[in-house]
Amino acid sequence: MTLPSIKPSSGRFPLAARVSLSPRVQRLYASIQMLPVLGRLARRLVAHALPPGSRVWAQVRGGLAQGLWLNVDPRYDSAYVKGLYEPILQEILAGNLSRGAVFYDIGAHIGFMSLIASRL
Repeated sequence: MTLPSIKPSSGRFPLAARVSLSPRVQRLYASIQMLPVLGRLARRLVAHALPPGSRVWAQVRGGLAQGLWLNVDPRYDSAYVKGLYEPILQEILAGNLSRGAVFYDIGAHIGFMSLIASRL
């Protein structure tokens, strides 16, 4: 199993965060969550291992942001790490932004689109 490039931002949960961002682990967790008893147990285990607000630095694996580092919550931000967050908007940005263009990101999260815009 290849684990994603990751750096702990707080030093609290580096191994758990690294494992949680692995594509295989994410697929397994998604399957287990559907099971009545095991799903509840799995959610409790993850909540204990990675409490909300856990932050780690992870390298984006695909899309226009590939190779960039983001400070993410491993429980909720896996689409950013995969580079799959809002792919249509990424294509619109790629088709409409050029060097020297002005881009206003009025979102309220981690600046994913701003990082993409800065590369174009």
